[in-house]
Amino acid sequence: MANRRVSQQVQELFEKYMQTDHAPGRRLPVHDAIKLLTNEFKINESKAQIIFAHFDKDGNGAMSLWEFQHLYNVVGPNCQETIDLYESIDSDKKGYLTTEQVKEVLTKMTLSTGENLDAKEIEMFAKTAGTEGKTTLGDFIDLKARLKMFKRPKRK
Repeated sequence: MANRRVSQQVQELFEKYMQTDHAPGRRLPVHDAIKLLTNEFKINESKAQIIFAHFDKDGNGAMSLWEFQHLYNVVGPNCQETIDLYESIDSDKKGYLTTEQVKEVLTKMTLSTGENLDAKEIEMFAKTAGTEGKTTLGDFIDLKARLKMFKRPKRK
């Protein structure tokens, strides 16, 4: 992760759920991480498990402070809004979005500058949103993070 400094807010929230016997590793075991996600982000347990699995980058069944910081920076306190948006697009409830559904939502999303995406950008983001034309909730969260960080090249 590029930014290794952890905000006080993120650190305090993480430590609120950390048991003292886990302190040396600065990791939350899965059950404590799920509790943090359900209590603080107001999401249900099944969605918390999906999000935990997505952000447990090293796959060790625990969430490190750095993994939590990444989660917080990507979805922050608006996690439920992201889930609600994803579920409203996944109207057929297949558990994934098609490339066409992703393109449709991208036409309504804006960059951090407030600008709309152009057709080439929509195509690029839609093609890279998932695998084999399927965008899962985790992929969608990544897509939103990439949009947040995307800097459009200066146009000539």
